[in-house]
Amino acid sequence: GKITAPFKVIPLDASDFEVIIEPETVEYNGQPWTFVAGMADLGQNKISVAVSKYFSSTPLESPRDFDLSWSDSTEPGTVTVTATMKGNYTGSATGTFRIEPAKVTITGLSAQNKTYDGNNTATVTGEAKINGAIDGDKVSVKPGSAVFEDEFAGTGKTVTFSDYELGGEDAGSYTLDEQ
Repeated sequence: GKITAPFKVIPLDASDFEVIIEPETVEYNGQPWTFVAGMADLGQNKISVAVSKYFSSTPLESPRDFDLSWSDSTEPGTVTVTATMKGNYTGSATGTFRIEPAKVTITGLSAQNKTYDGNNTATVTGEAKINGAIDGDKVSVKPGSAVFEDEFAGTGKTVTFSDYELGGEDAGSYTLDEQ
């Protein structure tokens, strides 16, 4: 014979699931990043996300198996992406994604010629400008100093600029690149 009894199929807990984010790191560009389920080339400012069970190489499907949400995805820092499970799964799984500060350079500065005075201090001329910042971002240059390669008279001297820093409301979105 046949026995019929009420059985319950319990949704699988997602605590051991893996959230795979590709690429894992991008450079700040002033625009929010969007996370989309699936591992395909998605275009500008879209990041691919897959959710996988620890015992299977087959990714889960969105929106059937999970919904995606994420923290601020514009400013440099770590973004947490959460896959909230539904249907045959319960709980959530998270992954992280990193937005790195954009690299900028300083232009517009030079050193003034000078008469030998026994030291290598250089007088900086020009107006410091940021090259590579996003239009509209508030970033400026905090002045530093400059020195000639040595204190002796000569031509074609190398000048080293140092201690220049970024300032302004959006300075944290950038890092000075070596020149």
